[in-house]
Amino acid sequence: RNILENEEWQRYSACLDIPDPLKEGELNTFMSTWLDDDNGDLKSTLNNCQRAELVCKEANTYLARSKGAGDKEKAAYFEKYMGLLRDTQLDKIDFSTANVINNAEDYANDKRACQVQQLSENGLKYGLWVNLAKKPFRLKVVDFHGTGMSVDIPKPLALQSVALRALYLPFTHIKGMEAYTGNDNAIGGVIHLDMLRLPKPARRVKDWQMTPISQLTNGVERMHYPPGASPHDHAASLNAQPFRVKVTMPKTLVVPAEPRVCYWNNVKNEWSNEGIHEITFDPPSRLLSFQTTKLTPIAILQSRQTDLPFERWSIKPTSLNTAEATFEAKRFNINITVDGPMCILTGPKQGELENLIGKKMEPGQLFTELKLRGINLCPTDEDASNCFQEGSAEAPIVIKNQDLETKALNDISTVAGAFAIGSSVWNQKRGSSKCVFRILEKAGSFDDGSGEVSPRGSENGDEGKQQEEEDWKTVLYELDEQKAELETKVEEPTLSNGVKCTFIDITEADSDWTSKPEPGAVSHAYMNYSLQGKCTPEALDVIRETSSEYTATIRSLLILTRVLSFS
Repeated sequence: RNILENEEWQRYSACLDIPDPLKEGELNTFMSTWLDDDNGDLKSTLNNCQRAELVCKEANTYLARSKGAGDKEKAAYFEKYMGLLRDTQLDKIDFSTANVINNAEDYANDKRACQVQQLSENGLKYGLWVNLAKKPFRLKVVDFHGTGMSVDIPKPLALQSVALRALYLPFTHIKGMEAYTGNDNAIGGVIHLDMLRLPKPARRVKDWQMTPISQLTNGVERMHYPPGASPHDHAASLNAQPFRVKVTMPKTLVVPAEPRVCYWNNVKNEWSNEGIHEITFDPPSRLLSFQTTKLTPIAILQSRQTDLPFERWSIKPTSLNTAEATFEAKRFNINITVDGPMCILTGPKQGELENLIGKKMEPGQLFTELKLRGINLCPTDEDASNCFQEGSAEAPIVIKNQDLETKALNDISTVAGAFAIGSSVWNQKRGSSKCVFRILEKAGSFDDGSGEVSPRGSENGDEGKQQEEEDWKTVLYELDEQKAELETKVEEPTLSNGVKCTFIDITEADSDWTSKPEPGAVSHAYMNYSLQGKCTPEALDVIRETSSEYTATIRSLLILTRVLSFS
């Protein structure tokens, strides 16, 4: 609540002239007013695109917050309006492009070469080449100066009445892509390449200039390449002389060693790499280069599961309301300091993450920023079939029962102020109805974060860590199979939770599974009850003193990463 009140005050005091993403009416008014505006000036349109992206940035903050709270309805609302705002941007860019094309002679030099380029502060890049001269050439290199984009235009376009537009969006958005259910994410933005039809030229009759009015007056018509080929002539497209495209990618993007560049097929609603060849990426200059015969949205693709599942994870409190969280993904160890309601990324020391290191953010914001940089740590159920258990390339991970997973994560967050929480090798082997993790009391031994809580003590060699391993307790969280007639006799409502928590007598080094309770352990509906007699009074005091903001931050980290299902 304090965060929302502070944001509301900041917005009010800043006198922002953009709509509040929390107010649906303001968003609809902003979009409808902009669409009705007949100002086709390109620079003005791109400035308004920046304003729209400021709204999207705010909405993205709320989206990340909603996902961290597990509020799917609110998350869907913000996703919907971010999509509509970006659809509106594309519509207005088309409108302004039509304005430039219809007035191309005003932009041409004395050799009738017409080339327009713009670079926005938010990273949007725009380049337009209009073929007014229609002179033969073998290959024409069009460098959109200052944008970091260039296109080598092949011979078949030399005598055609066409324009070529290169539009780089620093975010991933394509009209109609909402229904995509594939396994890949586009990373680093989208390059929209379009070959556009030119309108019939104006004719001068005495003192009159006769300009034909058509659908191209206020809009654009995308053409298929090569010119004259049917959209369904697959062979003609693949055998056509390709375009060479070069784009400077953001320095914040973690580009794969061998980038996979694909185009968006809006007919099949899927990504494809047909017709795209000779892909190279130069890390020092960040220059991506490729050849393509497809003039359509193009992007670098990466599997959503590139960094999933987690090999191990841990959250260790270092003092009251602070903790160190570690998520060991496939490529990187992600280290996060939790400080009350905020998270601070402390590692890895990757150049692309430099401007994130040390920056305070909410959990959802942090993971959103990581995803924008090509590191996806927020899995969904759909990712499970392509995430495999450790040591097996054929056994997909098992998604935990949704109710069990949610209640276990909520319960873990309530004790994470006094206990280190870590992954267990037994978790995935227990199926969907059981979650296994480990806890270690830290309330009496808070440190400055320089120590390391290893989720697998058996890998530690020194005596201190071996002693720490002996102190870890393994927790089994499972669906409660209590009989209905017994439930009617339970008088305390907090005990009717549908799940039960038990400290069990097993370690990471054991070879055989057992769910046998530890000596003196009793199953309870909540971990707080199970801890009675299993921890010091100081630990229980710390749990009571832990702030609700810290608990909510831990809960968001766990909900977003879904470590009980994806580790």
